[in-house]
Amino acid sequence: MAVNFVDIMTVPYFLSLDNLKVPAILAAFVCLLAWILWPSGRLPPGPKPLPIIGNIHQLKGQNAVHQFQAWHKLYGPIISVQLGPKTVISIGSHRVARDLLTQRSQIYSSRPRFPILDECMFRGLSTVLLPYGRRWRLHQRLQWHFLKAAVAPTYRPAQDVESKQLLHDLLSTNEFKPLFLRLPYSLNSTLAYSTRIEANNGNTIKVMASASKEVEAIANSPGGSLVEMIPALNSLPSWLTPWKKQGARAFHRINALYERNRAAGEASPSWNWIKGAIGAKEAQGIPHEELTHIIGFIFEVGGEVVSGVLQVFVLAAVTFPKAMEKAKQELERVVGLGRLPDFDDLPHLPYTCAVVTETLRWRTIAPLGFPHMNCEEDEYEGYRIPKGTTILPNHWAMDMDEEVFDCPGEFRPERWLENPDLPLAAYGFGRRSCAGRHIGQDTVRIVVARLLWAFDITPLEEVDPFNMVPGLLSPPKHFSVQFKIHTREQQEIIEREWAGVEKNPHVFMRTFGPNSI
Repeated sequence: MAVNFVDIMTVPYFLSLDNLKVPAILAAFVCLLAWILWPSGRLPPGPKPLPIIGNIHQLKGQNAVHQFQAWHKLYGPIISVQLGPKTVISIGSHRVARDLLTQRSQIYSSRPRFPILDECMFRGLSTVLLPYGRRWRLHQRLQWHFLKAAVAPTYRPAQDVESKQLLHDLLSTNEFKPLFLRLPYSLNSTLAYSTRIEANNGNTIKVMASASKEVEAIANSPGGSLVEMIPALNSLPSWLTPWKKQGARAFHRINALYERNRAAGEASPSWNWIKGAIGAKEAQGIPHEELTHIIGFIFEVGGEVVSGVLQVFVLAAVTFPKAMEKAKQELERVVGLGRLPDFDDLPHLPYTCAVVTETLRWRTIAPLGFPHMNCEEDEYEGYRIPKGTTILPNHWAMDMDEEVFDCPGEFRPERWLENPDLPLAAYGFGRRSCAGRHIGQDTVRIVVARLLWAFDITPLEEVDPFNMVPGLLSPPKHFSVQFKIHTREQQEIIEREWAGVEKNPHVFMRTFGPNSI
């Protein structure tokens, strides 16, 4: 769900007298008290905060990403920012991220408290929001059972089906965004529940979109902004906490979807993640509802991320056509025009794979990363990092670091061939790194290879490469392009492949199961 983390933690309505209500008055008192009592000595450098509100007034929407980058250029690779009573430390270099989030991961692997998302909307069941500890390790072990590198190749029949449907659908429409959203949701639904999502406007996608809008509405409300900044407000009486009812509605909607999906998966004649989870030793002692959400989380999050990355690829394709032409030449040389690229071709397509890696860097899908929290007080390069500080692994600042990347604003896949050891922030850091990265990478690589093999992607309007949706996940805003098939012969190949591929997951999922895992 595309939620703006910085917006959640700020109080835009609090700054307007028209919106002052009892929670805001209480918040002002708490902010002032925290301002007076909070020890700030030896924190990392950063912009001078205003009393009570700190630096909130300087961070809003997509401007937050570029404001943080400007601060990193001014103050260095690790900075501190004040959001009301919260101290946020932003990490803007891969070196510091490695030192703290990876090498000291036993300290920096927890999460800050999210009253709306975690307590109201997911009720402590979301893996990504869990604090570091025993429950999180249980979730992680179970998810890793299905997502680890060794088993990712077994899912390729499902990835093959979904990418072929995408190519076929693009023969008749240029509206790529709903197609890019359907593909990963259908892939994850197939793996999790043995059920494909064939239509772009299916019920599952509608439910997820509705829940996402609910979260955004809560996050952008006066109370929602305040409670994320001051979690103690979540303990106020119900008449002062309208966000709880909104969060409950979103929870029930998502929970009902997850339960329906689980029932379908359990009834399936073929193996899937939910059936595998129920019988896995890693799931021993996990309650029914929690297990349902562990698998539901993998299903949901992967869809948002892969869809966003594919949208960024299209943005890069129309912004840097010369780079795409090099990939097409490689595809024609290695694959030819007489068949679709396959997974076995990918090791022989280094430039095309580098296009994917550069896509992840050039417009990182999560520009401010997902916040960590340190569970112990720490010191780094003479700076104090108080226990319980929110730590932002600032992907945008890291991947636009001129000391690491030559001309970082340019889309240059060659950089990954010249130096394969370059760092990449997209998959996260330490114990909180993305568990599904192997499946996600395989999916994006085969889709990108097949799109470049089949289509010329050209803009139908002037495209702004900086016009991104502000949020925790930040895909491009809507823009129009044309997908023009290269040759009539390639169109016939796509039509023939789509007509001939096995589309019933109960058939091709039979090759999966305990023995393959």
